[in-house]
Amino acid sequence: MVKQNGFTLIELLIVVAIIGILTVVVVPGYQEYTLKTKRTDGQIALMQAADKQERYYSQNSTYAKDTATLFPVAGDEYSPKKLYLITVTGDTNGFQLSAAAQAEQVADTACTPMTYNQAGTKTPADCWD
Repeated sequence: MVKQNGFTLIELLIVVAIIGILTVVVVPGYQEYTLKTKRTDGQIALMQAADKQERYYSQNSTYAKDTATLFPVAGDEYSPKKLYLITVTGDTNGFQLSAAAQAEQVADTACTPMTYNQAGTKTPADCWD
């Protein structure tokens, strides 16, 4: 009997099956992880917009009532990495900032939009961990 070197078809199928199982388990977790880490882009943008609102209030005794007032330069209403679009509603008594996901971040449906207001309320709360 001659000894053959190499892999049998069964061994090869077992390896392919293991790789397939690992892919099914690992890829969704990785995608969720990347979405979660990219949320910080929206959070940063909301906090910077809140700082702008407070500066605006100290100069005008009212909060900026809309996005165009708070962000007079076109394009400034986007987060640093352009993954979120910030919208503003406000009046003398308060403001509401909202970050809507853009580009690949729209897959993060549980956390769009994220909001922040003058009282420091952050919603959805699970998205601000």
